[in-house]
Amino acid sequence: MHPKFDPHDVTKRVDFGAAVDTSKLNNLNVLITGGANGLGTPGVPIPIHENVSLDEDPPAPATVTLDVTLTGVYFSTCLAIHYMRLPSDLPVGSPPKQQIIFMGSLASYVEIPPVADYGASKFGVRGLWKSIRREVPDLNIRTNLIAPTFMPTVMVQQVTKALEERGAKVGKIEDVVDAVVRLACSDDVDGRALACGGDGIFDLRDDYEGLDGGVETLDYFKTGAFGGGMRHFKEVLGGRKW
Repeated sequence: MHPKFDPHDVTKRVDFGAAVDTSKLNNLNVLITGGANGLGTPGVPIPIHENVSLDEDPPAPATVTLDVTLTGVYFSTCLAIHYMRLPSDLPVGSPPKQQIIFMGSLASYVEIPPVADYGASKFGVRGLWKSIRREVPDLNIRTNLIAPTFMPTVMVQQVTKALEERGAKVGKIEDVVDAVVRLACSDDVDGRALACGGDGIFDLRDDYEGLDGGVETLDYFKTGAFGGGMRHFKEVLGGRKW
């Protein structure tokens, strides 16, 4: 496996071709979709607590989180499926199945007030994955999803102490890396969602039998790993200045 990093603006489809040597993408084996807006914040709250008046036009909503975390992932996914279908010149014995690993989130399964754009984008990423996971195996492409819970990223580090004071468990970045490597190297795992959190890694059972991840998510809540639940997350984020 030879990872390659090509910086480009994922919200602009044409920028992909300008930044990446597309002549070699017939050998694309694994795509990991991104999940950050670069702002160091989980999203921008809808200004529902501001005074309103018919004398002023409403402010334009911020869309950067949706643009990067959902539209960018959609563009990247469509491009990956295109290039993964091309004949490969990799030597015989190389991994037989290509894969797209979607970077979801805790926010792909439960509401995260007060950042509606982040929640909408992460539910959208999960919806995109679920919509194609039964189709692309016919193209020799696997898809899986990673759903980290609270992690010590730039986004969460600002509120880690407050979350832990409320009983929430903050996971380790190593758990996410471990989950991604497992998926990338396990050719028999397809169409699964793995949660990574304070209690380690587990299959969310995002299928009919698991009630679309509802059973495992509820069980995870019962462990206390979310502390007081999303109400406490709102308490932590609600007073922040954006």
